[in-house]
Amino acid sequence: MSRGDAIRRDGPIADDELDGLFGGLAGRLLALAVSGGADSMALLHLVARWMSSPALPSRRGGVGWSLSVDGDQPQPKKPTPDVARPSWLAQCLDADQIEGNGGPPPVVVLTIDHGLRPGSAADAAFVADEAGKLGLPCQILRWEGDKPTTGIQEAAREARRRLMFAVVEAERAWGDHLLARGERDYRMQARSLVMAHHADDQAETFLMRLARGSGLDGLSAMRGADRTTALDPTSGLVCRPLLRVPGARLRATLQAAALPWREDPSNADEHFERIRVRKALDVLGTLGIGATEIAASAARLGAARDGYLSLIADGPARAIDWHDGLMAEIDIGLLPSDVRVRILGTVLVAMGGASAPARLSRIETLAERIAAGAADETLGGCQILADAAGKLRVWRETGRGLPTADLHPGEGMNWDGGRFFVSLAADAPVAPVTVAALGAQGWADLKRAVPQLAELRIAGRRPPAAAVAGLPAFRAGARLLAVPCLAELLLRSGTDGARRSWAEAVPASSGHYGARFAGRDWLGRPIG
Repeated sequence: MSRGDAIRRDGPIADDELDGLFGGLAGRLLALAVSGGADSMALLHLVARWMSSPALPSRRGGVGWSLSVDGDQPQPKKPTPDVARPSWLAQCLDADQIEGNGGPPPVVVLTIDHGLRPGSAADAAFVADEAGKLGLPCQILRWEGDKPTTGIQEAAREARRRLMFAVVEAERAWGDHLLARGERDYRMQARSLVMAHHADDQAETFLMRLARGSGLDGLSAMRGADRTTALDPTSGLVCRPLLRVPGARLRATLQAAALPWREDPSNADEHFERIRVRKALDVLGTLGIGATEIAASAARLGAARDGYLSLIADGPARAIDWHDGLMAEIDIGLLPSDVRVRILGTVLVAMGGASAPARLSRIETLAERIAAGAADETLGGCQILADAAGKLRVWRETGRGLPTADLHPGEGMNWDGGRFFVSLAADAPVAPVTVAALGAQGWADLKRAVPQLAELRIAGRRPPAAAVAGLPAFRAGARLLAVPCLAELLLRSGTDGARRSWAEAVPASSGHYGARFAGRDWLGRPIG
C-alpha cells in the first residue's frame, strides 16, 4: 500500500499498511516516545514489525552510521569534555566502536517516569521490559523537582518533550565529539522523535483550539512532521505517522496479538479539558461528526496552510531586505492584513534570535497599529520602527543582553538562537576567541577609530546604532579582532577612505572570522 492510499477504518493494522504509515521514516534514526498506554505500545510493536518484515528489507538497511555530510559548517576539532551520553552509547568510547557496531541503533525507545502517581515507575519499567523483548534499547527518563499544582497535564507534556529532546541532542553532541576526535568530516544525524498521536487525538486538538477561536494555524492542529525549531536546520523532527489512524484500531492491533498495555487513571479524569472533549466526541459521533472526519478536515486545513505560507514565502517575503542580518526592511503598507501579520511574524522570528517568540495575538495587534500609523515598539526580542506608510525597519533588541561564547580553531556554532552562524578558521592567528555582541560601547569605539563610519549608509540611511550593537564581534580579551558583518557592509556600501581606515583599526578582520546570517522562514528555509 502506498503512502497516499486511504487508511482502513477498523480492525487490526495489517502488514500491507505498514509501509504506508512508516515509509516516510526510512533511513532515519528514530526515538519512539512510549508511555505504556495502548496508543504508544501499538506504535512500539508496529514499528518493530515494520523494521523486521522480510518484505521490507530496505527499511532495515541504509541507516548505518546515519551521518550526513555537512560541508557548510566547520566542525569542532578539539575534544569536548563532559559531553553527556544516552544509555545506548554508554559503552562507546570512540567513533570506531560505534562504527564496529554498525552505527547507532536505528530505533531506540524513550519513556518518562513523571513521578505523579505511585505506579509511574512500574509503568516505565514495563515499557523498558517490553522494548527489551523486541531487542530495542530503552532509556527511562525521570521528571525531577517540584511539580505544579495547576496545569499539570500541560506541564507534564512540556517536561516529556524537554527530557526526550535533551537525550536526542546528547546523542548527537556525543557523536559529534567522537567524530571530531577521530577527525571525521561528518555530523551525527539528529534522531527523529516519533509520537503515537492518532486521529482521535487530532480531533480533540482541533475542538480544543476551535473553542479558543483559533484560525488557520490552530485548526490545522498537529502536523505529521515538524522541526523542533525552524531556526536550526539540523534540529530533529517530531513525527506523527499515525494521525490518520483511529485510536480503536491501535487497541485492536494489540488485542489481536494479545499484547499488553497499561491504563493511565488520568484518562478518565474529567477535571482535564482533553478528557471532557474526548467524551464530547462520543456525542458528536451520533451526529455523524466523528474523529476521523474532524482529523481529515484538520489535515486539509494543514495542507492549505502550507500552500498559503509557501506562496507568501515565495512572494511578499522575498521583498524583505535582510542587510546581512543587520536589520530587516520591508514595506507592508499595501499588503492584506493576514499577509502583514505573517510577514511581521517571520521577521520577528528571524531577527529575534534566542528570544521567546511573540504570541500571535500580540503580532496581530502590532500589525493593526502599524496599519493605522507610525510605530516604535519592541516585541519578540526586536525593535520595530515603522513609518506612516507601513515601511518597517526591524533589528535585534540588545537591552536584555546577548550570548557570549568561546571558539577554538576549526569550530563553528549557532549564535543567538541561530540568528548567526559564527566560525573560526583552523589557521586563525589568534585563538581561542570570544564571540559576543559588539555592544554600544564597541560601536562608539569603532566610530572613533574609523571616523568615516559616520558616512556609512544602508539603503540610503544611517544604520540604527542599536542594530549595529547587536552584531556578533570577535575578541581576544579586550582586543577587538573582527566584526565580519559590519566589514562586509562597509565593503559594499562604504567609501574607499572608510575601508582603509577600517583595515588599519581592525587589522585581524580577515577571512579567519566568519559570521553568516542564518535566519529561516516559517518553512525552515534559509532566508539570508
